[in-house]
Amino acid sequence: MDSKPLANVSQGKNLRFIARMSKTRLYTKYSSGPRVSSYKSNEEIAVRNFLKGLFSTPPMYNLHRKELVSYPLVLEFLQGYNSKLKYSESRLAIIKHRLNNTRRVPLQKTKESEEFVKYIHTKFKDFDEEAFYG
Repeated sequence: MDSKPLANVSQGKNLRFIARMSKTRLYTKYSSGPRVSSYKSNEEIAVRNFLKGLFSTPPMYNLHRKELVSYPLVLEFLQGYNSKLKYSESRLAIIKHRLNNTRRVPLQKTKESEEFVKYIHTKFKDFDEEAFYG
């Protein structure tokens, strides 16, 4: 009851624009740019791309799920490669659930990624290495 009406529509638009300024992030030459990658190493990118390929429907990179049918088996496979990898059944479920909303991160051929690919070949003989790197 104690508010006063605005003089015209443009005054209302200006006030809404000013009110919205505190809620939007302003980009300037001093603000940091977009993050390139949140992954720590090529090994982590390789593991994530492997999991995305394994859980996708149909599986990518000629990965057959009959080898790893449950989360504990997938965890056992990953721990066999590197026991320091921090994955759990709930994290694997989240990765599987988010498949459609995440993009595949390009992987570079490095010593770490090539060692992981060799480890994948021990379980999956038909693994498509070119598509994995591509």
